[in-house]
Amino acid sequence: MQPTIDISAINMTPTPEFAGIALENMAGFLRHQFIWSRYCCEGGNGNRTKGPDGHYPQWDGGKDRHGRNHKAVWPELAQAVVRQQLNFKTLVDTLFDQNGPLPEPHQLLNDANLQAYQGSKGQALMAVAIEFEHVMEEIRWKVNLKKESSAADDPLVLRLALYDPEFSNNHLSRFCLAWRCRLIKYVEDEWDNAAIDYLLRPEEYEAVMSTVIPDVFRQAANKIRDMILSMPI
Repeated sequence: MQPTIDISAINMTPTPEFAGIALENMAGFLRHQFIWSRYCCEGGNGNRTKGPDGHYPQWDGGKDRHGRNHKAVWPELAQAVVRQQLNFKTLVDTLFDQNGPLPEPHQLLNDANLQAYQGSKGQALMAVAIEFEHVMEEIRWKVNLKKESSAADDPLVLRLALYDPEFSNNHLSRFCLAWRCRLIKYVEDEWDNAAIDYLLRPEEYEAVMSTVIPDVFRQAANKIRDMILSMPI
Protein backbone atom coordinates (compact mmCIF):
# COMPACT_ATOMS: atom_id res chain seq x y z
CA MET A 1 0.00 0.00 0.00
CA GLN A 2 1.29 3.46 -0.86
CA PRO A 3 2.00 5.68 2.15
CA THR A 4 -0.62 8.28 2.95
CA ILE A 5 0.72 11.81 2.96
CA ASP A 6 -1.49 14.82 3.57
CA ILE A 7 -1.67 16.45 0.16
CA SER A 8 -2.42 19.83 1.73
CA ALA A 9 0.88 19.67 3.60
CA ILE A 10 3.17 19.18 0.61
CA ASN A 11 2.00 21.90 -1.79
CA MET A 12 1.77 19.69 -4.87
CA THR A 13 -0.77 21.83 -6.68
CA PRO A 14 0.11 22.76 -10.28
CA THR A 15 -0.31 26.36 -11.39
CA PRO A 16 -0.57 27.87 -14.87
CA GLU A 17 2.75 29.60 -14.20
CA PHE A 18 4.50 26.31 -13.56
CA ALA A 19 2.81 24.72 -16.57
CA GLY A 20 4.35 27.51 -18.65
CA ILE A 21 7.76 26.79 -17.14
CA ALA A 22 7.28 23.07 -17.79
CA LEU A 23 6.45 23.69 -21.46
CA GLU A 24 9.46 25.98 -21.79
CA ASN A 25 11.73 23.30 -20.29
CA MET A 26 10.31 20.58 -22.53
CA ALA A 27 10.65 22.79 -25.60
CA GLY A 28 14.28 23.40 -24.59
CA PHE A 29 14.85 19.67 -24.15
CA LEU A 30 13.36 18.95 -27.57
CA ARG A 31 15.47 21.68 -29.16
CA HIS A 32 18.67 20.37 -27.58
CA GLN A 33 17.98 16.77 -28.60
CA PHE A 34 17.16 17.72 -32.18
CA ILE A 35 20.03 20.15 -32.78
CA TRP A 36 22.58 17.91 -31.06
CA SER A 37 21.46 14.93 -33.17
CA ARG A 38 21.68 17.02 -36.32
CA TYR A 39 25.10 18.33 -35.29
CA CYS A 40 26.37 14.76 -34.83
CA CYS A 41 24.97 13.68 -38.21
CA GLU A 42 26.64 16.58 -39.98
CA GLY A 43 30.00 14.98 -39.26
CA GLY A 44 33.14 16.75 -40.33
CA ASN A 45 31.85 18.60 -43.37
CA GLY A 46 32.53 22.29 -43.70
CA ASN A 47 28.90 23.24 -43.17
CA ARG A 48 28.72 21.90 -39.64
CA THR A 49 26.61 24.11 -37.36
CA LYS A 50 27.48 25.32 -33.89
CA GLY A 51 25.26 22.72 -32.26
CA PRO A 52 22.86 23.58 -29.43
CA ASP A 53 24.91 26.64 -28.50
CA GLY A 54 24.13 28.28 -31.83
CA HIS A 55 21.08 30.36 -32.68
CA TYR A 56 18.95 29.33 -35.64
CA PRO A 57 16.32 31.97 -36.42
CA GLN A 58 14.31 29.64 -38.67
CA TRP A 59 13.83 27.31 -35.67
CA ASP A 60 14.51 29.48 -32.59
CA GLY A 61 12.70 32.59 -33.73
CA GLY A 62 13.97 36.05 -34.61
CA LYS A 63 15.29 37.72 -37.72
CA ASP A 64 17.42 35.78 -40.18
CA ARG A 65 20.24 37.15 -42.34
CA HIS A 66 17.74 38.00 -45.06
CA GLY A 67 15.71 40.17 -42.70
CA ARG A 68 12.80 37.73 -42.39
CA ASN A 69 11.24 37.26 -38.95
CA HIS A 70 10.52 33.77 -37.69
CA LYS A 71 8.51 32.28 -34.84
CA ALA A 72 10.18 29.68 -32.62
CA VAL A 73 8.98 26.20 -33.56
CA TRP A 74 9.89 24.36 -30.36
CA PRO A 75 7.00 25.33 -28.01
CA GLU A 76 4.36 24.26 -30.53
CA LEU A 77 6.19 21.03 -31.30
CA ALA A 78 6.63 20.27 -27.59
CA GLN A 79 2.94 20.90 -27.00
CA ALA A 80 2.06 18.49 -29.82
CA VAL A 81 4.40 15.83 -28.43
CA VAL A 82 2.78 16.17 -25.00
CA ARG A 83 -0.67 15.92 -26.59
CA GLN A 84 0.24 12.59 -28.18
CA GLN A 85 2.08 11.42 -25.04
CA LEU A 86 5.22 10.54 -26.95
CA ASN A 87 8.76 10.05 -25.68
CA PHE A 88 10.66 13.22 -26.64
CA LYS A 89 14.08 11.62 -26.99
CA THR A 90 12.85 8.53 -28.84
CA LEU A 91 10.94 10.72 -31.28
CA VAL A 92 14.12 12.63 -32.16
CA ASP A 93 16.28 9.50 -32.29
CA THR A 94 13.80 7.81 -34.61
CA LEU A 95 13.89 10.72 -37.04
CA PHE A 96 17.68 10.76 -37.25
CA ASP A 97 17.90 6.98 -37.59
CA GLN A 98 16.22 7.20 -40.99
CA ASN A 99 18.21 7.53 -44.19
CA GLY A 100 18.00 10.66 -46.27
CA PRO A 101 18.83 14.37 -46.08
CA LEU A 102 19.24 16.00 -42.70
CA PRO A 103 15.71 16.48 -41.34
CA GLU A 104 13.89 19.63 -40.28
CA PRO A 105 12.01 19.98 -36.97
CA HIS A 106 8.55 19.80 -38.56
CA GLN A 107 9.35 16.26 -39.70
CA LEU A 108 9.28 15.03 -36.11
CA LEU A 109 5.51 14.64 -36.26
CA ASN A 110 4.98 13.62 -39.86
CA ASP A 111 3.32 10.28 -40.60
CA ALA A 112 6.54 8.55 -41.62
CA ASN A 113 8.34 9.37 -38.38
CA LEU A 114 5.34 8.55 -36.20
CA GLN A 115 5.09 5.16 -37.88
CA ALA A 116 8.81 4.52 -37.37
CA TYR A 117 8.44 5.70 -33.77
CA GLN A 118 5.99 2.89 -33.07
CA GLY A 119 8.72 0.41 -33.97
CA SER A 120 11.17 2.10 -31.57
CA LYS A 121 8.97 2.01 -28.49
CA GLY A 122 10.36 -1.31 -27.32
CA GLN A 123 13.89 0.09 -27.13
CA ALA A 124 12.63 3.16 -25.24
CA LEU A 125 10.82 0.95 -22.75
CA MET A 126 13.94 -1.14 -22.23
CA ALA A 127 15.99 2.02 -21.62
CA VAL A 128 13.64 3.14 -18.82
CA ALA A 129 13.59 -0.37 -17.33
CA ILE A 130 17.40 -0.47 -17.28
CA GLU A 131 17.55 3.02 -15.77
CA PHE A 132 15.10 2.08 -13.01
CA GLU A 133 16.95 -1.16 -12.26
CA HIS A 134 20.19 0.82 -12.08
CA VAL A 135 18.58 3.06 -9.45
CA MET A 136 17.58 0.02 -7.40
CA GLU A 137 21.02 -1.56 -7.78
CA GLU A 138 22.59 1.69 -6.64
CA ILE A 139 20.47 1.62 -3.50
CA ARG A 140 21.45 -1.97 -2.77
CA TRP A 141 25.12 -1.30 -3.42
CA LYS A 142 25.25 1.73 -1.14
CA VAL A 143 24.03 -0.30 1.80
CA ASN A 144 25.96 -3.44 0.83
CA LEU A 145 22.84 -5.55 0.43
CA LYS A 146 22.28 -8.56 -1.75
CA LYS A 147 19.73 -8.17 -4.55
CA GLU A 148 17.24 -10.55 -2.94
CA SER A 149 17.35 -8.88 0.48
CA SER A 150 13.97 -7.62 1.67
CA ALA A 151 15.78 -4.86 3.56
CA ALA A 152 16.20 -3.05 0.25
CA ASP A 153 12.61 -1.84 0.71
CA ASP A 154 13.22 -0.52 4.21
CA PRO A 155 12.55 3.26 4.48
CA LEU A 156 15.78 3.75 6.43
CA VAL A 157 17.73 2.13 3.60
CA LEU A 158 16.02 4.34 1.03
CA ARG A 159 16.89 7.43 3.07
CA LEU A 160 20.58 6.51 2.85
CA ALA A 161 20.35 6.65 -0.94
CA LEU A 162 18.15 9.74 -1.13
CA TYR A 163 20.45 11.87 1.02
CA ASP A 164 23.51 10.90 -0.99
CA PRO A 165 24.24 13.82 -3.38
CA GLU A 166 25.74 11.39 -5.89
CA PHE A 167 22.57 9.31 -6.09
CA SER A 168 20.55 9.13 -9.33
CA ASN A 169 19.67 12.50 -10.87
CA ASN A 170 16.40 11.08 -12.21
CA HIS A 171 13.83 13.35 -10.57
CA LEU A 172 10.98 10.87 -10.81
CA SER A 173 12.99 8.15 -9.06
CA ARG A 174 14.03 10.58 -6.34
CA PHE A 175 10.44 11.73 -5.90
CA CYS A 176 9.12 8.17 -5.57
CA LEU A 177 11.80 7.37 -2.99
CA ALA A 178 10.95 10.53 -1.04
CA TRP A 179 7.28 9.56 -1.12
CA ARG A 180 8.10 6.06 0.06
CA CYS A 181 10.13 7.52 2.95
CA ARG A 182 7.46 10.12 3.80
CA LEU A 183 10.05 12.90 3.46
CA ILE A 184 7.74 15.85 2.91
CA LYS A 185 10.45 18.40 2.11
CA TYR A 186 11.98 16.13 -0.53
CA VAL A 187 8.54 15.53 -2.00
CA GLU A 188 8.02 19.28 -2.22
CA ASP A 189 11.47 19.81 -3.73
CA GLU A 190 11.24 17.07 -6.34
CA TRP A 191 7.63 16.82 -7.47
CA ASP A 192 7.68 19.60 -10.08
CA ASN A 193 10.86 18.40 -11.80
CA ALA A 194 9.58 14.84 -11.48
CA ALA A 195 6.41 15.90 -13.30
CA ILE A 196 8.47 17.21 -16.22
CA ASP A 197 10.45 13.95 -16.31
CA TYR A 198 7.18 12.02 -16.30
CA LEU A 199 5.69 14.03 -19.17
CA LEU A 200 8.83 13.51 -21.26
CA ARG A 201 8.41 9.70 -21.15
CA PRO A 202 4.89 8.96 -19.82
CA GLU A 203 4.22 5.62 -21.48
CA GLU A 204 7.55 4.08 -20.50
CA TYR A 205 7.39 5.31 -16.90
CA GLU A 206 3.90 3.90 -16.50
CA ALA A 207 4.99 0.56 -17.91
CA VAL A 208 8.02 0.28 -15.61
CA MET A 209 7.19 2.31 -12.49
CA SER A 210 3.40 2.38 -12.26
CA THR A 211 3.37 0.56 -8.91
CA VAL A 212 5.65 3.14 -7.24
CA ILE A 213 4.20 6.32 -8.75
CA PRO A 214 1.67 7.80 -6.29
CA ASP A 215 -1.79 8.45 -7.68
CA VAL A 216 -1.81 12.04 -6.41
CA PHE A 217 1.41 12.71 -8.32
CA ARG A 218 -0.04 11.19 -11.47
CA GLN A 219 -3.11 13.40 -11.09
CA ALA A 220 -0.94 16.51 -10.62
CA ALA A 221 1.18 15.65 -13.68
CA ASN A 222 -1.96 15.15 -15.77
CA LYS A 223 -3.26 18.55 -14.63
CA ILE A 224 -0.01 20.10 -15.82
CA ARG A 225 -0.44 18.30 -19.11
CA ASP A 226 -3.99 19.66 -19.48
CA MET A 227 -2.75 23.19 -18.73
CA ILE A 228 0.01 22.86 -21.31
CA LEU A 229 -2.45 21.68 -23.96
CA SER A 230 -4.76 24.63 -23.28
CA MET A 231 -2.01 27.23 -23.73
CA PRO A 232 -2.22 29.41 -26.84
CA ILE A 233 1.08 29.34 -28.75
